[in-house]
Amino acid sequence: ANSDFKQVLAMTSASPVRQDKDTKSKYGLHPFSSGPYKFQSYSPGKSLVLVRNTNWKASSDPVRKAYPDKISLTISSNQSDSDQRLINGDYDIDASQTG
Repeated sequence: ANSDFKQVLAMTSASPVRQDKDTKSKYGLHPFSSGPYKFQSYSPGKSLVLVRNTNWKASSDPVRKAYPDKISLTISSNQSDSDQRLINGDYDIDASQTG
């Protein structure tokens, strides 16, 4: 038993996975999406591109919203470089919020 289980599931780093879509250790390479965005491409440790999910309908999901058509995320472990790119306007946000 884990008393924090509900709180853990509410975090952005965790979400339930449909059993028929659960590929165990390979799930991170091709995740399933039922929300407003789906994975267009993913290179672990490097980049992630999300695009609008054509199978998602706002009328059946009043909680989640789809705003931009595409979200591109560059994954970097060099915080100084990320900070400089933010200052230069190359990046819009530090998703890790560690800088």
